[in-house]
Amino acid sequence: MTAGVNLNIVSVLSIYLSHTVSDSHLRVTVDPHLSFSQHIEKITCKAHQRANLIHHCFASKQCDLLVKAFITYARPILEYNSPLWSPTLKKDIISIESVQRKFTKRLPDLSGLSYHSRLKALNLESLELRRLRADLLLAYKILFGLLRVNSDIFFTPRNQSQLCSHAYMLHKQRYFTFNRCNFFSIRIVNM
Repeated sequence: MTAGVNLNIVSVLSIYLSHTVSDSHLRVTVDPHLSFSQHIEKITCKAHQRANLIHHCFASKQCDLLVKAFITYARPILEYNSPLWSPTLKKDIISIESVQRKFTKRLPDLSGLSYHSRLKALNLESLELRRLRADLLLAYKILFGLLRVNSDIFFTPRNQSQLCSHAYMLHKQRYFTFNRCNFFSIRIVNM
């Protein structure tokens, strides 16, 4: 009975999404092809604006103060709900990372360094690494029951007993579309 209900919900959702240009749920924009490129474009534009405001509005040009402002006001825009929309296209990854790259390039005494040298000097991590950590933390919370979510919806434990495995080996679900391979439940098994 539940399989029929889930199938009906999916068909209604696909009909609904096929008639809309894009839709926004929980402040995440998705298009009918389940692409988050519009969302990424929107949040990077907003984060660039915030980063520019930080540079223009702060009278003090101390690096640590500006970085704290960036971490407080711009970075959460780029990380909100990231396990849901985590980018897979190279252009989207570069677009998101460009916000932090441009912000750190404008800091005094750091403009001559490479991006990774600036991150190391400022004790920051790349946004891609932070998204990876967010994915892994969410998977850990789901698997160990720290969230009130049924882990069977997302993950299937591997049944085979192997000599080199542990109790939390996950079975990779089959998928038939490119968009499905980027879903959280499949992406996390690859990691």
